[in-house]
Amino acid sequence: MGWFSDMMFGKKKKMNIDKMNEFYKPYASILNQQGDIANQMLDPNSLLNMQRQGMLRNQQSDMTAMQNQQTMKFGAMSGMSPGQIIANTAANSSRSRGELGMQFNNLLTNQYDRGLGLLGNVGMQQLGEGDRLANRYLGEIAAHNNQIDSRKQLTLDAGGLFGQLTGMV
Repeated sequence: MGWFSDMMFGKKKKMNIDKMNEFYKPYASILNQQGDIANQMLDPNSLLNMQRQGMLRNQQSDMTAMQNQQTMKFGAMSGMSPGQIIANTAANSSRSRGELGMQFNNLLTNQYDRGLGLLGNVGMQQLGEGDRLANRYLGEIAAHNNQIDSRKQLTLDAGGLFGQLTGMV
């Protein structure tokens, strides 16, 4: 049935892989953006994590300074020797550095877990949307091709009926 059939009933559509890829482009762009954010969350040396570490460092420094001031005041009021006051403030500073290290570790662990979760969620959402659009496109092709097949069958049926009516069959 080749070219004659195409002239009479229309040409069947074929899948165009470039069109399929076009459906995924906008979602791939969003996925790339979300992937970049997730990668920043996963990288302990990213700007995002360095800013958060800086914030923690400043908060811990302020807290340590307040604790050391209170230790010095308490020491002066209670008659502690200057050596004892220095030893207590050094102990406060050391304890504060240990707490800061744990906070960094918790921050990075949480960021890593959140980054992985974000990356997985976005990937699944974008894949689902791309699949939905691709399936819609394939459905449109199938509907178009089914119309052509129906026209062909109708013509064949009409030809058969005409042949029976005229005694040709």
